[in-house]
Amino acid sequence: MRALLLLLLFCALHAGAAATQPARLTQGPDSIESHLRIPKGVPPGPYVVQCEAWLRRSGKVRTFLCYSAEKTHGPLVNAVARAGRQARFVAATRDGLHLEHGVVVL
Repeated sequence: MRALLLLLLFCALHAGAAATQPARLTQGPDSIESHLRIPKGVPPGPYVVQCEAWLRRSGKVRTFLCYSAEKTHGPLVNAVARAGRQARFVAATRDGLHLEHGVVVL
């Protein structure tokens, strides 16, 4: 009886420890930075643009929405959103299976 209980406990702990890998931004020609074209008239300086990406299992972007607290950053927000829709991500995995999911990008 004790051996059966230990075996069930071991199986439960092993099943609960699923190997997960979070989604990541890519580097290189498929990155957001490589697709970003800063609009003319945007002065140099620090900007905060927050984005939310919904990804397909392949790592392609299904939806990419951006916003900023400053209303004057509209053209830059649109440019970042356009670049994000063209970019690719490394998809998240759980137990070796790709997942559809959302990602916050700052």
